[in-house]
Amino acid sequence: MPIVCSRCGRAVAPDHAACLACGQPRDTLPDGWYLNGRGRSFGPLTEEELRGYFAAGMVRPVDTVAAPDASVPLTAAAAARRLGLPPMPEPPPAPVPAVPRVAAVAGAPLPRLPDGDADAFAPTAPRLPDPADFIVEPDRSLGAGAVAAWLAVLLVVQFAIASR
Repeated sequence: MPIVCSRCGRAVAPDHAACLACGQPRDTLPDGWYLNGRGRSFGPLTEEELRGYFAAGMVRPVDTVAAPDASVPLTAAAAARRLGLPPMPEPPPAPVPAVPRVAAVAGAPLPRLPDGDADAFAPTAPRLPDPADFIVEPDRSLGAGAVAAWLAVLLVVQFAIASR
């Protein structure tokens, strides 16, 4: 009969000193049922205690149950069948990723909405301006003239000082 890890609910092989999944030492893993749900593990539980959890409605279809003689955790529905309890619904299927939204490109024609499917093309967030668009380069067209003017002023001032 395999030993079930109380931290993660996985089976620990008899020849291993600790759970390979979470590293919990094997000598701290007592036999029993483990209810894994809501981010926590409850156990070890006797069969009667586990039946009480089911009867109180504290077990959700998405929870898993590690049985003392099982190598992998069971779904809550499979554990209920194994315990002879009334059937419970299977866990819901994994959510399907959302369809990517189509972004409008400036100047491109907008896609035509199919009849009866107004939500097919939801508006997208506006494009944020590129910070590079706001960088203003200094006007260097007067650079040579400005340097010549400063040199002329400097020469005039020097001659004025020297002629005193």
